[in-house]
Amino acid sequence: MEFTKIILAILNILQHPIFIHLIDIKTEIIESGFVFDKLIAIESFGWIINDFKHKIENEIYMDKLLRMIKLVEEDKNIIAVSPHIMGIARKPHIAN
Repeated sequence: MEFTKIILAILNILQHPIFIHLIDIKTEIIESGFVFDKLIAIESFGWIINDFKHKIENEIYMDKLLRMIKLVEEDKNIIAVSPHIMGIARKPHIAN
């Protein structure tokens, strides 16, 4: 039953987009009791590319694009360009 509640809460969040500062994401993760690791841009600047449907077929272009995105996916100045951001965190280690 708890799993169902969690899934419903996530679906509710996904249906109501919010705009948040990057520092607030980090703070929320920490305040939730997790150990913050990093933020990563999901699309990065890739979503801005014109005519992507055709460019994706070009292997050389895609190789260059993916290398560039990898270089900047954690750059604090560029993360905010991405419409979706992932916060990476882990449970704190609890000694027995």
